[in-house]
Amino acid sequence: MKTLVYTLAIGGTLILASCGSDDKEDSKSSSQKATQEEETDTTSVDTVESDTGSMELADTIEIEEVTPPPEVLGQEEKSQAAAVTKVRYKLSEHTGGMYPISLELPAGSKMNWDADYEELTISFGNDFELVVGENYEGSISEIKSKFKNTVHNQHLGYVKDEPNGIIKKSKANGIETHQVFYTTNANDMDILISSVPSKTYSLGEIMEIWNACKTIQPE
Repeated sequence: MKTLVYTLAIGGTLILASCGSDDKEDSKSSSQKATQEEETDTTSVDTVESDTGSMELADTIEIEEVTPPPEVLGQEEKSQAAAVTKVRYKLSEHTGGMYPISLELPAGSKMNWDADYEELTISFGNDFELVVGENYEGSISEIKSKFKNTVHNQHLGYVKDEPNGIIKKSKANGIETHQVFYTTNANDMDILISSVPSKTYSLGEIMEIWNACKTIQPE
């Protein structure tokens, strides 16, 4: 009988110990779970706060406006004279009869006669300008032989190369430019028509001057 009582007592003690151990494990597990949930919540809050901070920072960033560089003078391809009606002008009417030739020029072209140098400057807008005068330079071949490369002026060849005229391509102080030289004869006078040396011309602009030279006729 005592043996049975001891057995039951020991068994009860073991059961209680086991239950106590299970309770401790459950309590420990619950504590760890709660800690993990708190860390998860904290991480979520930190992440949200970090994202919010990034959004606020992004909202405050100012985007710098970049202004494109101005178009380089002489590099424009669209000539003002290209869109204008052409009219035939008699140059003798503007030179006291000195140069009896006519050209097709942009309507409204300005004529500026210099009696001292006996030169007629014809201009239209900002990109069409040529000079008519007596030819002291010689033939086109002779004119070409005078072109030399310099520190500030690099000869790049010819866009047009004909017996009576050329379009010379060069680079002046780093800027690409073009020049026209066109020869003709009227009343036994050799005449030279050229673009203004001090101006910078794009190919589109110089072609308008070239096209005008190709319309030369005796009056």
